[in-house]
Amino acid sequence: SMKNNLITIFKKNGIKDKDITINPINYREEYSRNGVSGYILSQPVFVITDKIKKLEDMALSPSELVKKGIIIQKSKLNYFNSRIDSLKKEILEKATENAQNRAARMVKKSNTKLKKLVSIRQGVFQITEPYSTEVSSRGIYNTDSRVKEIRVTVHAEFEIE
Repeated sequence: SMKNNLITIFKKNGIKDKDITINPINYREEYSRNGVSGYILSQPVFVITDKIKKLEDMALSPSELVKKGIIIQKSKLNYFNSRIDSLKKEILEKATENAQNRAARMVKKSNTKLKKLVSIRQGVFQITEPYSTEVSSRGIYNTDSRVKEIRVTVHAEFEIE
């Protein structure tokens, strides 16, 4: 069956069974002037894997799939980072340190001293492709690009003397 052929190709490329989800078949009727002229069947397949290069190669040159009678109607790769939570924590630490350094530089020439942190809050995370100027008040998580740039704003208030 085509399903087994597809699973075999995935496995040959190092993708495990647990990474593959094959949904039930969808169908729709095709119409002509005389009524139903046929049916179109499709079956969504989702793969979640860390074998990114293998999956990209399969999506970008599907000749092996076509040889086995598997036709790809549309293919969209989405890239998620499984370490995003720990990266967010690291970035918040760096942003807080950066806010303190900036505040210290601002008061340096003004005969005042930076004292304790009074309040701090974070803005939303903007996870975009590199060089993107896209921002959103609700935050962004771009999944189109494998490489990501993560930004967050920290609003910090310090006591000065």
